[in-house]
Amino acid sequence: MKRITRITLFLAVVLLSLMQLSAQHCLGWSKREIMNKFDAPKYQLKIEPWKSEKGVTREVIIVKEGFGRVVYLLNQYDRCLFTYILPLDNKFLNIMIKGMNKDFVKISDTQWKSYEEGGIVTIRLQYDEDGSGILIFKKEYK
Repeated sequence: MKRITRITLFLAVVLLSLMQLSAQHCLGWSKREIMNKFDAPKYQLKIEPWKSEKGVTREVIIVKEGFGRVVYLLNQYDRCLFTYILPLDNKFLNIMIKGMNKDFVKISDTQWKSYEEGGIVTIRLQYDEDGSGILIFKKEYK
């Protein structure tokens, strides 16, 4: 019985963390705002260059969490253009998708929308070449 309680508590904590993260996609935030939010001992924060398919180099901020990594892609003005969530495994991905099905407008099995102040956030589930799920957040401004 104790084991079931621990597992339930663990899943509740993970789900709350994931939902807080999805609510804090940081789209439109400045590099400094993102760094200030995640500049704490519990986060592993890294900034590195990223080269697009068109050859344009931008910075990304990578935050490591217990459930996986979150990558914030910055534009030329150091504002967050995309947020990528890379869960460690399908267990965490499924937990997050269940929460998104509850809290966002479901467009399809792989796409959701959130109507927020200033624009619409589109969330898309995409699979990497190794079959890992990636959640991609992008905001369309009014």
